[in-house]
Amino acid sequence: TGKCQTATNTLELVRTALHEMLVEPVRWDSLLSEVVSQVTSASNAQCSVSAFGVTSITNSLASALKNGGQSAITVRDQSAWVPADHDSRGRTQNDKIAIVGMSGRFPGAANPEALWDLLERGLDVHREVPADRFDAKAHCDPSGKGKNK
Repeated sequence: TGKCQTATNTLELVRTALHEMLVEPVRWDSLLSEVVSQVTSASNAQCSVSAFGVTSITNSLASALKNGGQSAITVRDQSAWVPADHDSRGRTQNDKIAIVGMSGRFPGAANPEALWDLLERGLDVHREVPADRFDAKAHCDPSGKGKNK
C-alpha cells in the first residue's frame, strides 16, 4: 500500500510487512502516491532513490517525486554492491548423474515436439478429463451457482 506502518514491537512490524509483501496485491499507483505524499510532507530537501539496478519502477518513482514537488532527486544504482555470479554452480564433469529422457502427458500430442507444433498452430485441443481420472460432474457445478466440491 505504501502507507507508513506503526507497530508496538519488532515482531508486529515484521508480521505486518510480510503480510503486505506476500498477501496484498502490489498497487504501484497507490504505492507511488503514498510515497510522494510522505516524502513531500516531510520536507522539500534533496531526495535520493537507491535501487539495485535502475528499472522503470525506479524511474517512475523519481518522476512521481519530481511531479510531487521534489526538485532535487538523485537516482543511485547500487547494483555494484551485489556480488557478481562467479559460476557458483560448480563443475559437472565428474557428476555421477545424467538426465537421459523425460515423459509427460500432452493433450492432443504424442510428444513434446508435437505439443509445440499444436501450440504454434494455435489449435484448441482441450477436452473433458476422462471420468476414470476425475468425475467433473460430481465435483463441479457448470452453472457456477453452486459450490464446487
